[in-house]
Amino acid sequence: VVPPRALVVTSRTRDAGRHYHLMMAENDDDASSFILEKEYELTEQMVTERAEIEELLMANSVTSPLLPNEPTAAAAAAAVKPQRGFGGGSTAVKKKKKGKKLKNSKKTEQPPQNNSNNNKSDEAKDHAKVLKQEGLVRIDGVLSDAVTDQLREFVYDIRTTELKRGGATTMQATFSTIRRWDLSIPLFEDDSDDNNNNVVATTTTSTPSTPTIAYQALNDVLQTTAVGETMSRFLGTDNAELYELSSYISDPGSARQVIHADTPCFGTDDDQPILCTCFIALQDVRMDMGPTIWLPRTNTYKIHDLFFGEEDDETNTSSATPRKDQFLQTQSSVVGIIPKGSCVLFDSRLLHCGTANKSTMTDNSRALLFFSFQHPNINLFNPGGDTASIRPDLKGRFRLADFLVSSSRADDDEQ
Repeated sequence: VVPPRALVVTSRTRDAGRHYHLMMAENDDDASSFILEKEYELTEQMVTERAEIEELLMANSVTSPLLPNEPTAAAAAAAVKPQRGFGGGSTAVKKKKKGKKLKNSKKTEQPPQNNSNNNKSDEAKDHAKVLKQEGLVRIDGVLSDAVTDQLREFVYDIRTTELKRGGATTMQATFSTIRRWDLSIPLFEDDSDDNNNNVVATTTTSTPSTPTIAYQALNDVLQTTAVGETMSRFLGTDNAELYELSSYISDPGSARQVIHADTPCFGTDDDQPILCTCFIALQDVRMDMGPTIWLPRTNTYKIHDLFFGEEDDETNTSSATPRKDQFLQTQSSVVGIIPKGSCVLFDSRLLHCGTANKSTMTDNSRALLFFSFQHPNINLFNPGGDTASIRPDLKGRFRLADFLVSSSRADDDEQ
């Protein structure tokens, strides 16, 4: 039994891509806490060493910057001002910095809306096609500079609150992997639930008073850009459930993750999606800040069986190179060096990892907003304790259709 003031540390570092939690209870049982900490220390050391090995294995394979997906020629010609370009940042008009308290999301700047609904639909079809073929797609300019800056400040305020709960500072100094923060975020100001998932502040029948900047950002991205319809077309439905809604911070000194997938393949049907995840950069992401690396076209049963499956008799010897390592030595990858306000959509089955934040400046953390939608035919559940990065009051509460202006016709013949 874990007391309500336990510190929950989440780390997306394991092969299966699941969330593993360490509960360092603030109680009188010092011996139990000591054993837990030592066990966790050993595990984290093994994970870090494996990640370093994988970095060496991939050193000679081809790694390229993940480029933005260009709209189709027809959509580009019809667009008033195409908003694409690598490293160009957001195209929104900059405004003076607002105060730290963001009580009214109506005061924030709206993202650019240059394309008509038809152009946005054409763009979404193109993005979804790439997403299905490669397992990921980059879309630039999905949030304005103003909203992105306010959202980043909002996320850091949440982390400050978590730090005040105690215990995290010492653990961060001990374990480099804990310099990664996975913090769920509220959509409404009266959602007082914390990241230990101990309090459910609102229910599906309550009427929240004031949306947070996270609520505006989610609506901006899903309604006014091609992201929402792209996710719908990839999943094949608007009825997908909001499965995760969180923020992710990688501080300087954080270790590299091992290559993993966020979900396994369910059966051999590669056409059955599970989750579609969106990472949004809350600042320009440089190479030294620990960007994510993805391995395109690895979201298949065949690749998962090769990478996660048992070694065959030929490679199951002390002298043979494991097939998993052979694969990493030859597999190409792309790295998410992307500008602020841009996003990457990816299939949860795609192999990827966060790299080490090697920045020498203490304020050069890499912060992301991320959310995912789950296909209604899939029920993700881990009896060992795995939980999605979302506040309890938001679980099962929203569907993708709730954020779309109208039906995206995800099941039409042209997807």
